[in-house]
Amino acid sequence: MASAMVLDPKPSPKLPATRPDLSSHDVPFENGEYDLYARLKSLQRQLEFIEIQEEYVKDELKNLRREHYGHRMR
Repeated sequence: MASAMVLDPKPSPKLPATRPDLSSHDVPFENGEYDLYARLKSLQRQLEFIEIQEEYVKDELKNLRREHYGHRMR
């Protein structure tokens, strides 16, 4: 017997919808300049995380479509 997985569109209260950014890229140095390298690395990590989320959503959508069309054929 096949089982269907129901996804709640609301984010789980246990897990944040996005990964928190823990870097200190908005804190200026003593001379008033911002750490651009830290900002770059922070943004690169955010981009990587979003790309992983995107791949997960694509895979999940593909699986849901396959499951949906499989049930329609029966």
